Order: sequence, then C-alpha cells, then structure tokens
Amino acid sequence: MGGDAILAAALVLIAAAVFSIAARLVLTWFTQVFVYGLYYDLSLNIYGRVVRQRYDHYVRQNSSAVLSGIGKIDVVTSGVVAPLMSAVTSAGMALCIVVFLFMVDPVTAALASGAMGLLYLGISMASRRLLLRISTGDAAARTQRIKLLQESLGGMREVILDN
Repeated sequence: MGGDAILAAALVLIAAAVFSIAARLVLTWFTQVFVYGLYYDLSLNIYGRVVRQRYDHYVRQNSSAVLSGIGKIDVVTSGVVAPLMSAVTSAGMALCIVVFLFMVDPVTAALASGAMGLLYLGISMASRRLLLRISTGDAAARTQRIKLLQESLGGMREVILDN
C-alpha cells in the first residue's frame, strides 16, 4: 500500500511540473507579446507625432531627440517592464510549486527544489552561446533601425523643402 502512495505522489509531482512548465511558457509568450506590442505602439506614436508636425517646428527639432525618445522607450520596455513582468510571473509560479511540494512531502520538496535549481543552472549555461549570437544580431538590427530613422527624417525635410 505504501508503494502505491509514493507512486501516486510521484505522478502528481510530475504532472505539477509539466503543468508548471506549460504555464510558464504561455506566460512568457504573453509577456513578450505585451512588452514588444507596447514598444511598437509607443514608438509608432512618437514617430507619427514627429512626422505630422508643422514645418517650422519640424525644421527646428533635431532628429537625435526623436531617436533618443525611441531609445528610451526601448530601455523602459526591455529593461524595466519585461523584467518586472517576468519576475512577478516567476515568483507566483515558484511560490505555487513550492507550497504544493511542501504540502505533499517536505523532503521531496527539498530534493525537487535542488533538482530544479540545478536544471535552471544547466539551461542557463547551455543557452549562453545562443543568447550571445542573438544579442549580436539585435545590436546590428538596432544600428540599422537608427540609420533608417535618420534617413527617413532627413528625407521628410527634403520633401517638405521641395514643396
């Protein structure tokens, strides 16, 4: 009879871990969609306001102010909003898992927590190269974006001057 209870507890533990992983993936996806949607909307709003300005104000404004504004939006969304949302969702998930595990069996909870910590460390170490490659591509894309913004702002001045 004791073996059946251990097997049932192990199956419940496995099911909880699988549910936790699935929930975390869904939360991460929704968080990323929200953060980058917010970034897109705010950047579009700023750029749209600049393009629709009167000529005299448009000529007096330096394009670096627009680029700085868009850069600040990136810093706020990627550096503040995204990590904050990630931290809140992670803390909530971790709390639920730990409470559930300790309700089942404190010893198993301690072992599972240690195993999850080691798994997290292993995934972090394994994904470093991929993250470095992605960040290099991101830096190149940011450079291209700034170049396009500067060229389009300069092009708008030429269009305005030609009319």
